[in-house]
Amino acid sequence: MTKGRLDLQHSQVPANSVYLTFNKLGGDSGNWNSIEAGSVIILRHGRLQQSFIVQFRQDEESFFTSLEMNPAIARWMKLLNQRRYAVSYNGTTRVMTLKASPYSRAPAVLRVGGASGQILIGYELQSALGIPERSRLAIACRLGSIRRRLIVRTPSNLFDRSFRLPASTMQSFGLLEGMPLGLHFDQKTLTLTMIPLRSSSSNPVVSRKNLSKAT
Repeated sequence: MTKGRLDLQHSQVPANSVYLTFNKLGGDSGNWNSIEAGSVIILRHGRLQQSFIVQFRQDEESFFTSLEMNPAIARWMKLLNQRRYAVSYNGTTRVMTLKASPYSRAPAVLRVGGASGQILIGYELQSALGIPERSRLAIACRLGSIRRRLIVRTPSNLFDRSFRLPASTMQSFGLLEGMPLGLHFDQKTLTLTMIPLRSSSSNPVVSRKNLSKAT
């Protein structure tokens, strides 16, 4: 049994096919070597299932594994575009089961930057959090009871993990530059929750273990 997570994309591919693109740059999101190109698998979501031919795409600039499906078939199977799913694959039965997994976490260190009403999130960090790639996407940023609606901007550097807020927005949240944060993104509500983490040094390195404890 192989398990992992992937991002589902609605794409103009044949209705009888799905296309897998493995992450080449990010962390492990599943080992799918047992699936061969051109093989037939059964994709299952809840009580719905359908047979598909599996094809593969090459992408040397991806941080997360993705699965492309024909939009009409995806809607019939109630699989949402640009959503993250937990996936398990049984190589014996050739059944791949998808289950919604809309919550993602990642650590970051807060920096000052961006125009008023914006939030700057590096592409690598955006991928880790599962924030959709949409032009002028507005998300709710929350810290405790304080909420602000901000437009996501992504710097052009592929390996950018920065997390930046304008000075005025940072002040409204009561945050300081250089603070380590635990970030938690909910795809269902498009809400990014920020959790200040304690640091033992002036230049902290926030571990995933500490992030899990904080959330």
